[in-house]
Amino acid sequence: MTTAAPGAKLGGRIKEIAERAMPAVDLIVSGHSHFSYECTVNDPAGHRRLVTRADSFGRSFTDLRFDLNRAGDVVRGTVRATFRPVPVDTARQPAMAELVETWRARSEDVANRVVGHITADMPGRGSTLPETPLGSFLADAQVAAGKPQGADRLLADTVRIDGRPLSPDTTYKVALNEFLANGGNGFTVFGDITAREGGEVTDLDALVTRLETTTSATSPAAPPAPGRITFVAR
Repeated sequence: MTTAAPGAKLGGRIKEIAERAMPAVDLIVSGHSHFSYECTVNDPAGHRRLVTRADSFGRSFTDLRFDLNRAGDVVRGTVRATFRPVPVDTARQPAMAELVETWRARSEDVANRVVGHITADMPGRGSTLPETPLGSFLADAQVAAGKPQGADRLLADTVRIDGRPLSPDTTYKVALNEFLANGGNGFTVFGDITAREGGEVTDLDALVTRLETTTSATSPAAPPAPGRITFVAR
């Protein structure tokens, strides 16, 4: 048996993948949504299979231990998974520092490429405002990228579609980035939606295109003014 508990609370695309991946896959190490877990999901044959993911930014890792048979396959019954937090005072590892520096140097030209111009910083997580300038600018970029599929930004205090209030009995098309579409940031209901289309444009592509096509050295973009969102006290 694995050391992880059944993934009853696991949702989104990763659960669907774990449930559908062929039984020959004995262990799933996932990523992308930044949340850590060590749990089991039954494979198509009804057998428990470990699914794990570490925290973002190296805050933790999963210590995996398992046996291999003579053919080099994982012996599923021997799989052990342990959550390992990484304290902020952890010493730098020379080998990892060298690896990071290697790829930093290789990506320097791409990282330093100018794609747009702004009049002032647009803070996101570091903003003192609940409605962050960077979030608003990213929303505009993603709306622009989704225009061919009919995307638009909601401006009214009350959410309305074609002038009519939302109805719980109606199916709506929502344009959003892949992270949220997979249940990130607590939007777990999106992870349960399987009818999808598009996905060819990443959020980074949308941002770069927005900057390249709407800004210049002589016409930089200003941080979006707050006021799009009305916060209601609970």
